[in-house]
Order: sequence, then C-alpha cells, then structure tokens
Amino acid sequence: MSRASRADAARHHEELIEIASRRMREHGIDAVSVPGVMSEIGLTRGGFYKHFASKEALVTTAIEASFREMRDRIGQFAAQHSDDPAARRIAVLDWYLSAEHRDDPGSGCPSALASAVSQTDSDSAPRKAFVEGFYEALAINGVNQRGSNFDDREAAVVTEIMAMVGGLMMARAAAGSPLSDAILSAVRRTLA
Repeated sequence: MSRASRADAARHHEELIEIASRRMREHGIDAVSVPGVMSEIGLTRGGFYKHFASKEALVTTAIEASFREMRDRIGQFAAQHSDDPAARRIAVLDWYLSAEHRDDPGSGCPSALASAVSQTDSDSAPRKAFVEGFYEALAINGVNQRGSNFDDREAAVVTEIMAMVGGLMMARAAAGSPLSDAILSAVRRTLA
C-alpha cells in the first residue's frame, strides 16, 4: 500500500470514528447504521470491514472517542484556569449546563449514550468502554476510587457529576419547552 493510500485509510478511519461518535450521541446507537456512516464519508459498506470487525467494535471505539473528546474539553477549561480550580469548575458548569450543550449532543457529553449502553450485556465491549471512560472522567475530577465505596469528598464529586448529567438529560428530554431552560438554570444555580 502506498503512503498516500495509508494516509487515506488513516484519514477515513478517523472520519469513521468521528462521524459514528457524533451520530450515536445525536440519534442513539441503534439508529446509526454502518452503511449510513460509510456513505457519509464517501465509502461503501464493504470498506467498513477494513477498519472494524463489527458494528460493536465501532460502537466501542466511538464511545472511547466521545470520552476522549470530553476529557479534551475539560482539559481546555483546566488550561484556561490553571491557577484557579474554582473558576475551572464554574467554567465547566457554565458549559455543561448550557443551552448550547443541550442542543448539540453530537459534540457533547458521552452521557447521551448511557441509556443505550445500559441495555447492552454487562460484559460487552461497549459497556466496558463506557465504564472505563467514566472512571477516567472521575479521575480528572479527583476521584480515583475504583472500588465499591467512595469517601465523603469523592461521593460529593460523584453526586455533583450525576446532578449535572441528570439535569442535562432531563433538559434534553424537555427541549423546546420553558421547563428545559428552567432545569439547566436550577441545576447550575444549585451547584454553583
């Protein structure tokens, strides 16, 4: 394979992951088809198997990519507020609980995948990728416990994250009504 062909293959691979991750967060895992994703990047379904062994492998990689994207975004807030953890926290709250984030699940939090992932087998690759991504998200927030109990400080962080995720998910479910904005505002105000 020529260098150009390898470069094209690598570019297609990254595009495939990016599009799948975005579409799965926007529409749900089951609503995203291999032919649909492949046609969006200008390839045929047959070419998919040069990149992934199965749709499950693509789903797993898309989940990993969505958590990586979230970590990168949080890293940007950390870099902007490197000397002020409180300002970093407020910046995260402002973004996470915003109308923009609510209205753009494709570039947002992996929580958009939680419901679909919860319906997979507990030992499935997508479930394992989601759990690992969540542990990594907890770790960037200072929660390194991988056992079954959190200390009080870790429990407070986990509770705050769950309030954010729950608020965002309910605001998305109520989008288009005044309730949606009220949910975002209430959770943001309470956590700030």
